[in-house]
Order: sequence, then structure tokens, then C-alpha cells
Amino acid sequence: MASIAKVLKDELSRITRRETKMALTTVSKPAASLRRTTADLKRRVGQLEKERRSLRKTPHSLAKAQLRVAPETTDKACITARGMRSLWRRLGLRYASKEGRFPH
Repeated sequence: MASIAKVLKDELSRITRRETKMALTTVSKPAASLRRTTADLKRRVGQLEKERRSLRKTPHSLAKAQLRVAPETTDKACITARGMRSLWRRLGLRYASKEGRFPH
């Protein structure tokens, strides 16, 4: 009788393990897909936050660039021959010909 009890006990534990494995399989597949979805969403959130930070910096850099230009200099800006000569020299261009036209 002791051997029949042991055989029954072993059979019950085998069936129990099989049923538990089947039950966990039905739960683990959706859980794995949820983990993948969560990872994708975290990646997208990270990219969007990075993009938001870069867009947020843009107005600040534009405002700083506008602050660098003194308002007095923009009102008093005028083109002079001396300024044109220095620009031509800096750019490495030749001066206009005697006829007043630019060389081709």
C-alpha cells in the first residue's frame, strides 16, 4: 500500500506542475508583450523629452542673440565707402572697375 500512496502522490505532483505551467503560460505571454510595450513607451518619452529640451533652448538662444545687438547700433547703421572697402578686403574681392560696374 505504501507504494500505491507514493505513486499517487508523485502523479498528483506531476499533474499539479503541468497545470501550474499551463496557467502561467497564459499569463506570461501578455505580460511579456506589456513589458515590450512599456519599454517602447519609455523610449518614446525619452526622445520626446530630449526634443522638448532642444526646442526649449532655441527661444533662449534667439533671445540672447537679440540682446547681443545693441539697439543704438541698429538705428545708426549706414553704408559708407570705407566700410565697403574693408568688407571687400576681408572677403578677398577686387574693387569695382573705373566704369563703376562690378567685374565679371
